[in-house]
Amino acid sequence: MVPQRDDVSIDDLGVFTNHFVLAERENGLPQISVHDIATGASHRIEFPEASYNVTTDENAEFNTTKLRFTTSH
Repeated sequence: MVPQRDDVSIDDLGVFTNHFVLAERENGLPQISVHDIATGASHRIEFPEASYNVTTDENAEFNTTKLRFTTSH
């Protein structure tokens, strides 16, 4: 579903009704990418800070379009 990339590590995976979310690390920075299961389209959640930390939180609802996460800088 996601090709292997030497410069990106996957820290966490969240699966929902229509999409899955990857918590990744690239160039030392955490990233969150959202992948549509039906279309294969994906995008990253952008953060305005040059340096930050982000972690995904408990997302108990399977049938949702909202993702809970915590960010700090």
